[in-house]
Amino acid sequence: MASGLFAGLLVLALQGVLVAVAGEGLFRKISLAVQGLAVTVLVMAMLLFPVLTGVAPTLLQQGSVYARWFPPFWFLGMEQRIIDGATALPLWSDMARRGWLALLVVAAVALAAYPIAYVRRVRQLMVGGASRTVRVGLARPLMGVLHATVVRAPVCRAVFHFIGQTMFRVPRYRIYLVLYGGVGLSVVIATILRLSVVGGQVKAEVSADGVRVAVGIVAFWVIAGLRTAFVSSGNQRGSWVLRIVHGRPPGLEAALAQLRAAQVWAALCGAAVTLVAVGVLRMVSPPELRTGQATAAQLLVACGVCLLLTDAFFLNVTSVAFTGEAGSQDSQGAVAFTVLRYFTFFPLVTGVSLFAEHAVESGARRFGIVSVLIVVAHLWLRKRHRDLVRLHCGQLELEEGEEDFPMKLGLRY
Repeated sequence: MASGLFAGLLVLALQGVLVAVAGEGLFRKISLAVQGLAVTVLVMAMLLFPVLTGVAPTLLQQGSVYARWFPPFWFLGMEQRIIDGATALPLWSDMARRGWLALLVVAAVALAAYPIAYVRRVRQLMVGGASRTVRVGLARPLMGVLHATVVRAPVCRAVFHFIGQTMFRVPRYRIYLVLYGGVGLSVVIATILRLSVVGGQVKAEVSADGVRVAVGIVAFWVIAGLRTAFVSSGNQRGSWVLRIVHGRPPGLEAALAQLRAAQVWAALCGAAVTLVAVGVLRMVSPPELRTGQATAAQLLVACGVCLLLTDAFFLNVTSVAFTGEAGSQDSQGAVAFTVLRYFTFFPLVTGVSLFAEHAVESGARRFGIVSVLIVVAHLWLRKRHRDLVRLHCGQLELEEGEEDFPMKLGLRY
């Protein structure tokens, strides 16, 4: 109970201090980053417990500073004091004292900062704040290249920019990315980090296979987060423009262009984040992953996984981004089946990415084979998506507010 109360009060105290000191305007700019960091730390602490199991006794016996400032050990000390009483080791008494002191401090900070933060929040709501649009000049050449290549169709180009402006303007869509990104980052750290005891000393190492798997992990969680944000129904009122211009459902080519924009946006964003992650991981990778052949394998797998994951995640999506109806797409199924789908699909993606990197590193011939397989799988998934969109566009158009039960008999297809 004390550990759970400490975690909740810590988040509350942090939010109160930021709003009270920085103000509502600055807090809104950094709140998503703070939320992502909190999710990363909490999930990483949970995932690292299997890793810490083997080295925790050594850390505690040595009185390591890392053990003394690791909050879960504080509350473990409280438990040992309750179980053993006065016979508990002095180490546990010290940990318990740190835990009680930390709990009192965060409770006092939360109680002191909350009234100030509340007053500043109410004042901001009453007065309001100025908003401005920031245009990045460096993005213009990139937009020109995209217009000439992947978003050439006017409909696709319009929806592409609609997605970008909506994503950067509405915070609630970015919350999905923060949550998924925090979970993905914590899984990456727990995957690549290896702790061992050598000569009575705790040694941290970076796993080569963990770095290889990290490519698939980053791509999976980025594109999964984008898919969740895109199929949400938060901007349902804005879909009347598309309905007037192209009908409901639209024609096949118009529908493909609208849906293609979301796929391009997700694939480009996923590839950019994954390639940045490859560059960052390269700085801590073992020497065997810094060769030219290993780097080429990581780049190929990163781009291929992003492309195929985009095709797979958006295979059954038939609505324009942010304009889906409530109760459609993922909402139709139970939460348990959604979680089960992620838990079965995620290991498959990471396993395939690891196998592909090992295969590509073995020679140029397998580099070509993997490249061909990626292209073939991409073309097959695109054909499947086109067939599903054609089926969707062949439905009868409904009047405003008309129920679809008599026409579909309540069946999903």
